[in-house]
Amino acid sequence: DHERYVYSLAISPDGTLLASGGADSRIYLHNLVDGTVRLMLEGAEYDAFFSLAFSPDGKTLAAGNMNGEIYLIDVLSGTTTGAPLTGHDTIFGLAFRPDGKMLASSGCAQRLTNCMEGEVILWDPVLHTMLGNALTGFPNEIRSIEFSQDGSLLVGGYWKSVALWNTTIDQPLAQNLFWERGSTSGFVLGSDFSSDGRFLAASIANLVGIWNAAEGEPVNVNMTGHAQEVRAMRFSPDGSTLYTASKDKTLIQWDAATGTEIGRPITGDMGVFLKATFSPDGSLMAYIVQGKLTILAAHTGAVIAQIPVEKMGGIAFNPEGTQVAVYGCTQEAEQADEHGIKECLLGGVLVYEVSTGTPVDLGLTPRPGRITGFAFSQDGKLLAIGGEDRQILLWDREAQAVSGAAVDLAGVWTGKYGFPYEIAYSPDGKYLVVGNKIEAQVLVIDLAARAPVGQPIDPCLNFSQFAFSPDGQTLVVGCTGIQLYDMLRLELGEKIGQDGENSVYDGFNSVSSLAFSPDGRYLMNGDTYEEVHVWDLAIHPAQAVATLRGHASDLTDLAVAEAGKVLISVSTDATINRWDISALGGEPGTPVELPLIDQPVQGYANQNANVAFSLDASLFVSASCRISLNSFCQQAEVQVYALPSGQKLSSFQIDGKRGKFALRPDGQMLAFYISESATSADLEPPGRVVFWDLEQQEFAGSPIEGLKGDSYALQYSPDGKTIAVSTSVSGAIYQASGSRELLFQLSSGAYSFAFSSDGSYLAEGLSRSILIREMQQGKLVGPPLTGGFVLTYGLSFNHAGTQLV
Repeated sequence: DHERYVYSLAISPDGTLLASGGADSRIYLHNLVDGTVRLMLEGAEYDAFFSLAFSPDGKTLAAGNMNGEIYLIDVLSGTTTGAPLTGHDTIFGLAFRPDGKMLASSGCAQRLTNCMEGEVILWDPVLHTMLGNALTGFPNEIRSIEFSQDGSLLVGGYWKSVALWNTTIDQPLAQNLFWERGSTSGFVLGSDFSSDGRFLAASIANLVGIWNAAEGEPVNVNMTGHAQEVRAMRFSPDGSTLYTASKDKTLIQWDAATGTEIGRPITGDMGVFLKATFSPDGSLMAYIVQGKLTILAAHTGAVIAQIPVEKMGGIAFNPEGTQVAVYGCTQEAEQADEHGIKECLLGGVLVYEVSTGTPVDLGLTPRPGRITGFAFSQDGKLLAIGGEDRQILLWDREAQAVSGAAVDLAGVWTGKYGFPYEIAYSPDGKYLVVGNKIEAQVLVIDLAARAPVGQPIDPCLNFSQFAFSPDGQTLVVGCTGIQLYDMLRLELGEKIGQDGENSVYDGFNSVSSLAFSPDGRYLMNGDTYEEVHVWDLAIHPAQAVATLRGHASDLTDLAVAEAGKVLISVSTDATINRWDISALGGEPGTPVELPLIDQPVQGYANQNANVAFSLDASLFVSASCRISLNSFCQQAEVQVYALPSGQKLSSFQIDGKRGKFALRPDGQMLAFYISESATSADLEPPGRVVFWDLEQQEFAGSPIEGLKGDSYALQYSPDGKTIAVSTSVSGAIYQASGSRELLFQLSSGAYSFAFSSDGSYLAEGLSRSILIREMQQGKLVGPPLTGGFVLTYGLSFNHAGTQLV
């Protein structure tokens, strides 16, 4: 949607909306339920939006731009309320106080080339007025800002520093903490308060610090465990543990009282599984990422099928788990509207065989608008299909026709997004349950009458999930708690209120997933604080008998498999955990230990910065940064694997800023460019090329010394006797063994090299041109090749050496 960089993101409190602000001066609102996008605001040219924040009730979006303006936008209508708030030169941070009565903005008070003074301003978001005077006196812009949960404290992070203020109305606003990490450079990018307000945590580069928030006294300000900069942090609900997530793809747990590390870091790419769907028996899992449907074996993570499904967002398995349906939009308008959004003209449902990925023809025809909800009946004979026309059609698979009248919801949900998003059949097939997260309501539909049973259920804040017990007598709704509804009372027309009588759990954390044990006695829920709770419904009120902790991020899905012996949990940390729940079934309310089964199934492997194959493809080498500081690599790690077995043959570390590397064609030697001045701001740091003997597992011979600049390209000749080196300062051909003699100079700043297959020619990819040299004396062959790319990152000769790609 954005035409330039995206600078800011914010998710609404109920998790249904994502706001994005970009360098194109636009703010878009992404509906995470149905996938639609609308343009909220378009500013003036070069009016980039650096910060976004939702109000606690989700009704207002605050947007701050590089020109120092704050827009308050009504989320429902998309209109701005009042004139922009002004007072900064540039805005970098926004935060609402938890009660919604105060808005804090941080940024730059005066900017020339760089920010000359940072400041924080407090606003009344209703009256659009400034509260008191701006908090000033900071040498740089304040990049991050956040309130404590009770709203009494405000923290701001800037260059090498953290500042803390008391915002209590009857006390003067004052800075009472100024922390300088004199030995470390960089902006403070992350901070968090514990829920009880006792502790404040912040990070700078790869370092983490914890303070006593009331006095500003440090608990531990030298917590080193991450190899790269810390991007996010959060305290556990009880405030005893701090979780930090880093660019190095690790999550570390810290004891908040001491700042000591708990256990080993949790590794794996974050945020892969946004939402997954399980087959009824829990053996299969399916998810859609970037227009591709992936079906996995839930126990092992093995991929069974991958199917392109553009514009589809929903997934459902048939009761047998042999077929999977995806639904969404099948045809969009060719032209976008004034907000840049393409209308969905036709919606549809596509069904595939799980084992083969082949499509199944059910005679379904497209209908106007997007398909928003879908469900198979328990016997698999009927398909419930809900759409933007606010109707649910029941499709008979055998007759390949609509069965009976449609369920019309037009008079029930009248809002702009009053569509049936979540649909489920009751186990006996008598009822259809329909949910709408935006309206925050659940409807129970009597299929015989095609009409709602009683009044809509208003479950609780942040409605997210619902499920039936196996016997169909209880409907469970998840939100910031869990509500149980007796289907018999609903049949009698009774609306169950929120008096706590039907509550299992009234917690602060949103319930993100639900599952029952096969006998219906136990209810499991995942939440947005990385935990799975197991409830025993055999006693009243229901009692938690186990809390499972093994994920590093929000839970998205749960499934019970193997006849109730295994619970499978899926998280946005890209892992699948399997829990042994066979111990359930004892005395009512008795706590029980439910252990993990084996190691988590990783969703995706880490991405390495540089990789190479040997000429015969028998070896694979990866190089990544093991330890970094302030975006500079301090130590590189190289790993060598045998192919096709994937067996790791060796690994080693090299100190210094990691640069390019090259594998000698015979696979016996690895050349590596290292910059010695890893933390220097010098534009021409000294460097060298070192050589590692992969057979002897040791450094071989002398390095190539006297180089300068950042590493751009490194390439062995086909016979392995010479090596081409390019940096931002120079380029040259050296002997690859012995004395490492300089043979002749090349152009500086080549981004890529390619030797012809016989080694007689070398191509150098430069900015806007390519040079060809003969390798006898290093002389240029003909004029430069021009008219290509601004930067040439890849070159290759054909086998005969007559063509260059």
